[in-house]
Amino acid sequence: MLTANQGNLTLGENIADFGGLKSAYHAWLNWFKDDFCRGIDKDDMPLTFQLCEEQAKPAIWQKHLFWVSYGQNWCDKERDPSMKMALQTDEHSPDKFRVNGPLTQNEDFARDWKCPVNSKMNPKDKCVLW
Repeated sequence: MLTANQGNLTLGENIADFGGLKSAYHAWLNWFKDDFCRGIDKDDMPLTFQLCEEQAKPAIWQKHLFWVSYGQNWCDKERDPSMKMALQTDEHSPDKFRVNGPLTQNEDFARDWKCPVNSKMNPKDKCVLW
């Protein structure tokens, strides 16, 4: 049986997963905007550049692919003896929780997937780290 102390074993990695996912999503959005507006000189055409930046948003299917690729990264099948050992010694949470934990706390995910407030993947009260 797991104890509260064993939960502390994964705390640092859980925080890293939460923050890393949020940072990665916003970095991807910034990259998308930069790539979309490439070739438009900000100094020579400031209004055109500003308009481009306002319009540079990924389509919903592109946002969905971002989230699916995150989840797919942790997709595996672990045998029970291995899982039991990992629960006692691994500083990482089981893969299912490395996916669902950060996603349920992420406003961007909930908005992009239109998860109803207070649903399993969009609890009303969230842990906001940064």
